[in-house]
Amino acid sequence: MSKKLILVFVGVIFFSGFNVANADVIINEVAWKGTHTGSTHEWLELFNTGTSVDISGWTIKDGETPAQLNITLPPGVTIGSGSFYVIKRTTSDITLFDFSTSFSGGLSDSGEKLILADSVGIVKQILNFSSGWPDSAMTSDKTMQWNGLSWATAAPTPGVANQNLATSSI
Repeated sequence: MSKKLILVFVGVIFFSGFNVANADVIINEVAWKGTHTGSTHEWLELFNTGTSVDISGWTIKDGETPAQLNITLPPGVTIGSGSFYVIKRTTSDITLFDFSTSFSGGLSDSGEKLILADSVGIVKQILNFSSGWPDSAMTSDKTMQWNGLSWATAAPTPGVANQNLATSSI
């Protein structure tokens, strides 16, 4: 076997080893309006579509400088394959949550740019709703939910699969 072929073979094996984990954590649901009991009862939901991954130190920030929204996930946090992770404001009345934080000022009712990054700062997702949230009239308790193809508004589903929203996508 030639030295070039051996080098290529070793290179392929070496670099393919770095792709063993397929972690696709996304912001899956946003309750920017709060709940029926309080407008500050906001929460965010992450969903892992890939293999289990440690999300310690991951951040969610807004697009402002300096960031008004600045969430850093605590040490020792793992999100399993097909699992959810709910982050709520300390004042939220939802009972199902994984991490409670102050959100450093909360989510803007007029819209927000949300940036999800891993622990080393690699951006995993950007949601740009800075020009306004869906259902921005603020007349319902609906949340913004990802249905696999698009964003839609529907009744809140913290910690469980979102509704089938194909007919109400935005």
